[in-house]
Amino acid sequence: EYQFAAKSGITGTSHGGEVKVNTFGDLTLDSASAANVSGQGTNGNGGKLTLEGAPIIFAGTGLTLNADGGSTSGNGGEIHILDHA
Repeated sequence: EYQFAAKSGITGTSHGGEVKVNTFGDLTLDSASAANVSGQGTNGNGGKLTLEGAPIIFAGTGLTLNADGGSTSGNGGEIHILDHA
């Protein structure tokens, strides 16, 4: 189980952060795993999430990955899943 967050502040133009995980080996993500790099302000852009493994194993359902833009405007962010197996 993994929990990552790089969310922005909650007011104005606040952009999400960046999380990069590279295990250089197996990366197992289960139903309790979550990552959030969303822009939390009203006008913020979503951040960037990168998950790398060899292989990446999805165990179960319910994994939550978010890179949303702000509540009023703002661009969605990026989610990259790189399986090097």
